[in-house]
Amino acid sequence: SRCPVPTFLLGAAAATGLIMMGKYLFSSSRVPKDLLRLKKYSSELRTAIDCALRAGYNLRAALLKSDKAIQSKGSAIDFVTETDRYNEELIFGTLAKRFPNHRFIGEETCATGGHVPKVTTEPTWIVDPIDGTTNFVHSNPAVCVSIGFVVEGVPVIGVVYAPCTDELFVAVKGCGAFLNGQKINVSRCQRIRNAIVMTEVGYERDETSISLLCNRLRHVLSLSPHAVRQIGSGVLDLCYLACGRVDALYAEGWFPWDYCAGMLIVEEAGGTLSTFDGSPFHLEADNILGASSVDVAGELRTALAQAD
Repeated sequence: SRCPVPTFLLGAAAATGLIMMGKYLFSSSRVPKDLLRLKKYSSELRTAIDCALRAGYNLRAALLKSDKAIQSKGSAIDFVTETDRYNEELIFGTLAKRFPNHRFIGEETCATGGHVPKVTTEPTWIVDPIDGTTNFVHSNPAVCVSIGFVVEGVPVIGVVYAPCTDELFVAVKGCGAFLNGQKINVSRCQRIRNAIVMTEVGYERDETSISLLCNRLRHVLSLSPHAVRQIGSGVLDLCYLACGRVDALYAEGWFPWDYCAGMLIVEEAGGTLSTFDGSPFHLEADNILGASSVDVAGELRTALAQAD
């Protein structure tokens, strides 16, 4: 049997009265009142937060279960669980009832259908019901729920809830980014030698992919950053960049549900995002480079180019 997750990592929600009878109560103290009073997107924001909190409760409750009904998706190391599917049904069911004319893109729906729909100009919800599913399978608490809302192809709402640390990240386009109601900003780091850099290994295990991954890491380490880290959740990578816990990130092979909410949170926190070659970042990009400053981004981009 696996070691239990330490109690302090299971969050303070129950102790603070946010959970009652297995459901979350909406707590306005976790979101600035000005955001909730917005004439535009207020209803969408409230609904997204409610969905994220309820799905987060399900996620946290299932984390320590020994039987998570695990199946493989595209490869033997890419998983989907019963909780993934339940959370996606919960979120999409709630959103569809409230906003019947909106489109929906979800990780598990796309895995079942075998393709990722294009992001159009229509109002669209893009959801990852559990980001960090492999962590979840191993009872590792680095997991979250991610809900993004896109209008005209641009994210306008980002909501991420990490239930094991009871952290709610929220952003609305043009209104800033917030963590549990407090405004957040990227770090002031200006040089990669003073940075913590995040990356993710992904699911490729062929020799060419492994060689490229190691070569990129070698070039990044040659710049002598304080550290290079991986936590197994791309969404949390972005949120940690937004609140200054890390200073840069790079990854490839992600999908719109990995980017949507987190990219808006980073942008509203003052971060910079691009692709590896410096092109403007967008929801359908196949790689991402993020940083606290243009200077850090430039150093990281040069290192990756040398590796390729």
